[in-house]
Amino acid sequence: MELAESELIGLAPLASFLDVADRAGVDAATAVEERLHAAAEYLRLRDFSPTQALELRLQEARVAVDPRGGDPDPPVKDS
Repeated sequence: MELAESELIGLAPLASFLDVADRAGVDAATAVEERLHAAAEYLRLRDFSPTQALELRLQEARVAVDPRGGDPDPPVKDS
C-alpha cells in the first residue's frame, strides 16, 4: 500500500523540513522555499504552505507587527 497524502496540523521546525529535503536528494544550495516544497512533495503533504515552518511563521508575525522585521518588544536600555 502506498501513501496517497498526508497532512500537517500546525507547525513544524524548519530544520525538520530541511532534513526531509536532504533525504529527498535536494541540493543544500537550493533556495529554502524550493527545499520546503520539495520536502512537502516527498512527504506528500496536502495544502502545504512554507509558513507551516515554525520559524517562517514567526518571521511573518514579526513583520506584521514591525514591517522592518524588528523585535516587537525590544529590550529597554538603561540610561
